[in-house]
Amino acid sequence: MKKTFRAFKTLKDGDFRVLTTIEACQRKGEFAPLDALQKHSRMDMPDLEFHLKRLDENRLIQSRGHPYTGYRLLHTGYDFLALNALVQRDEVESIGNRLAVGKESEVYEAIGPEESQLVLKLHRLGMTSFSKAPRLRVYLGDRRHYSWIYAARLAAERENEALVKLKGVIRVPEIIDQNRNAILMERFDGVELSTERPGDPRKVMDLIIQDAERAKDIGIVHGDLSEFNVMINDEEIAIIDWPQWVESDHPQAERIHRRDIENIRRFFAKKFP
Repeated sequence: MKKTFRAFKTLKDGDFRVLTTIEACQRKGEFAPLDALQKHSRMDMPDLEFHLKRLDENRLIQSRGHPYTGYRLLHTGYDFLALNALVQRDEVESIGNRLAVGKESEVYEAIGPEESQLVLKLHRLGMTSFSKAPRLRVYLGDRRHYSWIYAARLAAERENEALVKLKGVIRVPEIIDQNRNAILMERFDGVELSTERPGDPRKVMDLIIQDAERAKDIGIVHGDLSEFNVMINDEEIAIIDWPQWVESDHPQAERIHRRDIENIRRFFAKKFP
């Protein structure tokens, strides 16, 4: 993946201009027609085709020839648009190793101003988990037609909203910035609970449950709480991965909250009998 991010440094203003134009044109369909790209980018056709070729070679876009010539963003192309916005805001100076990967997101080390240690999370809800999204993702509501771009951006916005509301209430990563499908956060110096063996398991379990209760008290139910989205450092914890949260007054909130708590109790009972 480092090779992919190295490609980011080779892109020119014209490349990002074309990526942004494709993004805008995809609001009307899965593929952006070539003539629409020329119209909205205001580029001469030779220049446009030059940039489209560069983007295709870097696997940032995908093309098709029938029934019309069109282009669409791939995940990495959308990632680059978000990353470019964060770079332009002087929030990110470099990207490091991949820390985690799942069906719906990828997480990377990042360096911010003054060597600050950050985490870049790229939401990937869409091409793989896309078909199940309406019944799994509260933030999509009753929408039946949507693009993976829209779903990924909405997931990032949803998680950003939760983390902003939870700041100072429980320990969660502090949001630095958010753009499109990307969230930039402070880095919690710890490891995933699923891989750790705390010295006082009952104390850690109680801390997690107490934080879940505090979050519920201010209107937020995690919705996917487990040992895989709790970070731990000694006996300090941070709960992560909030895009699936529901409001406390949601009709299913109490059931979802009980399920979250039971997931945590079950993990500790099994690992620390």
